[in-house]
Amino acid sequence: MRMCAAVKRLVLGLLVAGLGGDAFSAVPCPGTETIDCGMHFFREIYEQFQTVQSEVAIMPYFITPRMKIFSSVEGQPPDLTLTDLIIQALKRGVHVYILGWDNSASEKFLGFHQDHEYQILFEAAGKDSEYLHLMLDTGRRVIASVYYLPHIKSYAFDRKVAYVGGIDFVENRLDTPQHIRPNPLLVKVPVDERHPTGNQKPWQDTMIKVTGAVAQHVAMVLIERWWTYCASEGYVRSEFMRPMSAVLDNIMWHVKDSMQVSEWKKFQCSHKPAPAVLGVLDISIAGGENTPRQHQVTIMTPQVQSSGLEANPKVQVSLRSGQHLQ
Repeated sequence: MRMCAAVKRLVLGLLVAGLGGDAFSAVPCPGTETIDCGMHFFREIYEQFQTVQSEVAIMPYFITPRMKIFSSVEGQPPDLTLTDLIIQALKRGVHVYILGWDNSASEKFLGFHQDHEYQILFEAAGKDSEYLHLMLDTGRRVIASVYYLPHIKSYAFDRKVAYVGGIDFVENRLDTPQHIRPNPLLVKVPVDERHPTGNQKPWQDTMIKVTGAVAQHVAMVLIERWWTYCASEGYVRSEFMRPMSAVLDNIMWHVKDSMQVSEWKKFQCSHKPAPAVLGVLDISIAGGENTPRQHQVTIMTPQVQSSGLEANPKVQVSLRSGQHLQ
């Protein structure tokens, strides 16, 4: 997958301290917008949920779906949760995919317990759960399943609009244009080895909004990971370990209702997202019974409009009977 180089640079730049609007003023990708205010980002997500027609792809670090972080009336305090927006979309027949992660160390020690949150969301969907698709990727290999901890933080709507960056659907992200740094309301923490910036994060979370072919490429991250995980040893291992995992969650981590939280996991691979269009094959065949057949294959791939990338070439390949294209 090739994504707009400028988007990559901007996402990497999120970790730089003190980024402001001027740092993103020159974005060479058409259809790209920077959102460095949590309030504005959550408003955009709310509006996308109101108009999405067929598919929502959510790839978080973690989510707190029962927290009110969305406002039904612009400028008013939050009155809706992520669960509320998802349920509304499900009732319209929109497929919602959420690709999270789970492992035997990071997820438990951090206390996210996403399997429990997913179960509550699954139950809230009720009869519309056929449109809700949940997955917790445990990693493909045994060693990775211990510490696997992705920070994808990307969301796509109908594969036409996507957001990539550093804001999750969780608490402590709803900053406003009046957001003060450093925030005098936060508890004072001494600067030490564990808190090099005191009570402040050394960055400002930001999202990049992309449209068109780049947005489709963002959605393809979820598509590829969903399909490959369902065919991986990691998925087989997690299914085999489900009863033991539930017992450990109950004994070691005291997860509420841990013995029942695996119900939704039975459906992780029952409905996979439709593959994206990676290219178009135009095949013509020449020749007959007495002459070798000549196959003319034209491969066309979607164009990513960016000054940082060369145009995708139109590839033509001629094959004779018995030849293979590598």
